[in-house]
Amino acid sequence: MTNKNWLKPFAVASFFALALAACDNNSSDKAESKVDSAVEKTQQMADDAGQKVNDMAADVKESAADASDQVGDKMNEMSDSMSDHADDAADKMNDMGDSMSDKADDAADKMNDAATDAGNAIEDKCEDVKEGLNADDTDC
Repeated sequence: MTNKNWLKPFAVASFFALALAACDNNSSDKAESKVDSAVEKTQQMADDAGQKVNDMAADVKESAADASDQVGDKMNEMSDSMSDHADDAADKMNDMGDSMSDKADDAADKMNDAATDAGNAIEDKCEDVKEGLNADDTDC
């Protein structure tokens, strides 16, 4: 088996040697021209692919910027809405505070009136007792 390992490389080298020997100058020029044309086409395809990648990157960048702007706009809208709600809540709290203050003032007025009425009632009873005792000074 080891004696036949040289056979494959030899056969391949012989094939290429015969193929080159069969080519004349004209075939060589045509082959070189085809290779040059293939290289140019490959280079153009690579340039086109590079341009497409650049265009796609620009599109992605623009889309990301648009998405970022939209997110920023939504965040501004949410911030404005939250601020409006906070202002409304503060107004309601102020209204509640004013209402509680008014009710506290009303309650204080009623308590003062009740205290005055109680004092007057006590004074009236005191004067009635003094009159009943025929006191000289009936003021209490």
